[in-house]
Amino acid sequence: MLRLAIACVLAACLGLWASSAEAGRRPRCDGNFQYVQGGWTSTPYCRADQIARVAREAGVHTTAEALLAH
Repeated sequence: MLRLAIACVLAACLGLWASSAEAGRRPRCDGNFQYVQGGWTSTPYCRADQIARVAREAGVHTTAEALLAH
C-alpha cells in the first residue's frame, strides 16, 4: 500500500513538472504568426520577436520581451 501511495505521489509530481515545462517554452513562431491549436495566427509575441530579429540584424541590441514591455 505504501508503494502505491509513493507511486501516485511521484506520478503526480512528474505530471506537474511536465505541464510546467510545457508552459515555459517559447511559442513556435514563423514570422508574425504563432502555431496555436493546429493553425497559424498572428500574435503580439511573434510580431515583437520578428521586429527584434530585424533590429538585431541592423545592429540594435534588443529582445522581444523588451519590446513587449514598452
